[in-house]
Amino acid sequence: MDRALGDFIQQAFEVDAAVWDEDGVRDIAAKVAPASLGGLTNWLLRGDINHLWARWFLEGLADPLPYLEGTQQYAHLYKRVSDALASDAGLLPADERTQLASRLTKLLWRKIGRLEVGRRVVADRETRLFLWELYPRCWVCGAEFSDWARAAFLGEESDAEPRTPPFVDFYTSRGVKLLDLRIEVEHVVAHSSGGSSLLHNLRLACGWCNRVKSNRALIYDAEGAPRVRKHPTLGPVSVPQPFWVVRFLAMRGRCEDPSGCAARTSSDELTVAPRNIHGAPNPANLIVVCREHDPLRDVRLVASKFIPR
Repeated sequence: MDRALGDFIQQAFEVDAAVWDEDGVRDIAAKVAPASLGGLTNWLLRGDINHLWARWFLEGLADPLPYLEGTQQYAHLYKRVSDALASDAGLLPADERTQLASRLTKLLWRKIGRLEVGRRVVADRETRLFLWELYPRCWVCGAEFSDWARAAFLGEESDAEPRTPPFVDFYTSRGVKLLDLRIEVEHVVAHSSGGSSLLHNLRLACGWCNRVKSNRALIYDAEGAPRVRKHPTLGPVSVPQPFWVVRFLAMRGRCEDPSGCAARTSSDELTVAPRNIHGAPNPANLIVVCREHDPLRDVRLVASKFIPR
């Protein structure tokens, strides 16, 4: 830990007591967070927050809802954006403000157009067969699909009996419900966020990853603190928010052990673990691992009865 990082953390915690005090919050906002604050996942934490801030700013200029309902048109949207910028960017020269308003209006209108995508398309059998050839494993976690899941997905007869495993990963609880193990057609960019139903945006995911991912996209779309779960031998332990697991697995898709492990979601089932085993499993301390390099492998699996349904 370098001095700048230590100073920043100390200042942040000193202000923590004044988190409901404007001056205290303004004080910490004026500090520059060292790049090392996010650890080795700094790129993901910063990338997602920048995306989120940009989205909030753009939608703060004009709420997309009236335009989705068709009650307002492009010219009205431009005026709303321009009027908002007149106060937010009032110091800009008029011609530059006009250019900025035009640019931001186009971005918003494009976003609204994506949200107006028609009804969700249900993949036909031919599309499902094609996707099955491409993705015999969950594209997020790499879990291999069972024979009964394949038969159910493709509408085929099968003697395979659907069943949940006797032991599940206590970090994720994937497999507690039979639906977790089904095969789902997954929209990489969620349909409700404007993602198309064309093949380039489709993958196959297990029911758990599909349900947890839903229409979320950014690490901050989940709650900001780990959950608490009771482990049968360890007692109360912190576990990551389920969407954090999905976000890390989908972004990395490989075991991150320093040895240079060859495990990938295209060939292996992966999960996440804390990089610092004694630290909380939050986004600044998560690493994608395979079974061999999992620091929790001896305590990872627990009887499903210990996992809340």
